[in-house]
Order: sequence, then structure tokens, then C-alpha cells
Amino acid sequence: MFEFIFVIYHLIMSVTMYNNDFVTINVDHERYGFRKVDALIFYPESLLIDPAQKEIQVVIFLPGFDGNPQWYVDFLKMGDIFDSLVGNGDIPCVIGIVVDPSVSMGSCFYVNSDSFGKWEDFIVKALPEWIDTWMEENIPYKKGDLVLFGHSMGGFASIYFGMKYPQIYSKIASISGILSVDMVEDWLKFVKREGVWKNKILWDDTHFFTRLVYYMFLSFGQNGHEIPFAPGTEEIYVFDDLYNNWKRRGYDILINLEYTNNAESIKRLYLGIGRRDIVVPLMYYEKANSFLEKFLPDERYMYEVFEGDHITGVRGAMANGLTFLLGSRN
Repeated sequence: MFEFIFVIYHLIMSVTMYNNDFVTINVDHERYGFRKVDALIFYPESLLIDPAQKEIQVVIFLPGFDGNPQWYVDFLKMGDIFDSLVGNGDIPCVIGIVVDPSVSMGSCFYVNSDSFGKWEDFIVKALPEWIDTWMEENIPYKKGDLVLFGHSMGGFASIYFGMKYPQIYSKIASISGILSVDMVEDWLKFVKREGVWKNKILWDDTHFFTRLVYYMFLSFGQNGHEIPFAPGTEEIYVFDDLYNNWKRRGYDILINLEYTNNAESIKRLYLGIGRRDIVVPLMYYEKANSFLEKFLPDERYMYEVFEGDHITGVRGAMANGLTFLLGSRN
């Protein structure tokens, strides 16, 4: 009889279906500086959860700049990824939540900001509390580990929060994350090519690098300048105090890795980068890896250079990262 139940259970698992719904997370405006955050939640059919699974881990996805949760449905097809990994037994059933960081014409970078509100406080306090409430109302299982999985701008936030709050987020993935403010120098050639950095009125969705640099610094506090660019004789550059503010406040991941051992508290870490990425050059991830491999053993750390760029190849990297963080070696 037990063997029959076991076979039926795994037949069901082989056709796992993950549902997804858009939700609104309401927060205290006076405390956080905004009233709500939109999110997309992926969850399994309840009958597909292994009865022996007492807790369900929750994967929080932090999108990149201009990140739209719908991208996780249409392009990454996260539902299919969950179906495949859970159905094949590569990972247990999990809940997935994609946070929408959008602000007008840009994104918030997930930090406490005079411009966009207390996003860091939201990620480490309000969001876990909301997850507890949602699970109590919708799924009769306790919350297990909270996993942060970030891409690009979100890749910065995931590893930053993982080093700063390992008691909350102990499993981390960063794909093509912004690991150092120094990479802005690489972006300025694209800002110059886009050709509208002097006039904010002309900016639109096609001027990605111009808006990326602007909102990046706008998110990290008041800078005292109308825009974070200054004209040189023939080139453009970013004011030095903006660089210094980023590094002084502990946001530069490479500096943290080089001079602190904060990452040692992370239970499990996946780092992935596309070989042809032009937004986040490979050299920054190679440097991060040189630090991390010294004090994180293989069973807790995976570094992958995948065939792709900032967009292509990310879907496969997502699957590999989830398998490493949640899979059989967990």
C-alpha cells in the first residue's frame, strides 16, 4: 500500500503546476515612506506538497533596474522552472515572491533612501512579516528559510542583505549583481552614447544606462546635485562625492569582501555571471570569487560563469542557483 501511495505521489509531482497571483503588500506610510509594494507570488497546489515537509522555504526574487515581475512570467517562465525542479525532485516545494521595485522612470535599489523611502527596512522586516501572514491564511505550513535571489540591481541587494542580515536571509543568490560602484566608469561610455544625460526631460525607457546611473545615486541619499553628472572638457564623469558616499556607507560589495568576513555567516551562496555581460563586466565577479572561495567551502558556495549576457542565459542560471540553494546538498 505504501509503495502505491509513493508512486501516485510522484506521478502527481511529475505534472506539478505552480500558480501565480499579483498581490499588494500594504505598509505604514509614516514608517516606510510609501504605502504599498506590488509583488508576484508563485505557489504550488497544496496537494503537491510532500506531507512529510513540515516547513516551506520562501524564495524572494529581487529584480534588476526596470525590473517588472511580469518578466518572471513571460521571459524567465519561473512557473515552468518551479514545475521542472520540484517535479523532478531537484528541490522541495517552495513559495516564490517577486518584489516590484519600480518608481517613476526607474527603480529604488532596495536601500533606505530620502528619495524613495525605507526599502531596506521593508525587505528585512515588513516583507517577512507579510509572508508569515500570507502563509497562515493560504498554506497550512510554517515558513522555512528565507532565500534572497537577486538579478543585476537585485543581485547587489541580495548579497548586501545576506552579509548584513544573515539571521534573516541565510541563503543568497546574486546573478549579474552590481558589486562595486567602480563599474559606473564602465557605464559612462554608454551614457555618452545615449546622448541625453544633460537634459532629464528627454530621458525615456531607451536610455537605460543614463537612468541607471542617475537612479543608482539618487537612491543612496541626497547628493546635493541636480543630476549626478558633470561635464568635463570632452568627457562626462560622476562627482567624486557620490562615489565616496557609496563606499563610505558600506554599499560596495567588493570592499566589504576584501576587508571584512561578513560573508562567512551566509549559509549558502550562489554567484552567477554571463560571460558576455556588458552591464556587469566579468572582472568584478572574478574578483568577488577570489575573495569568497578563500573562506566559503564548496558545499556552501557555487560560482558559475554561464554562456550568455545580462539577459540571455539568466533562466538557466536561475535554475542552477535554486538547485544549489535548495537541492539535495542542502
